[in-house]
Amino acid sequence: MILHELIVETRQRKVVDSEATQAAIKTHVVNQDCANRIIPHGAVVELQQHTSRIRSDTSHSDTLSPTR
Repeated sequence: MILHELIVETRQRKVVDSEATQAAIKTHVVNQDCANRIIPHGAVVELQQHTSRIRSDTSHSDTLSPTR
């Protein structure tokens, strides 16, 4: 049961960290011209692929079990 609680706590911490990061980014770009520009499709695709790779790597590390 302790392992499950640790996993839940870790996931909750990641959510809070993500929300804090999003809020910080929004405050930095609120009056920036670049915030109102259209992002090129190629850049969007690359960012989405990068995000998928990060999430994939994170889901594998959430098991907290050693790799053998």
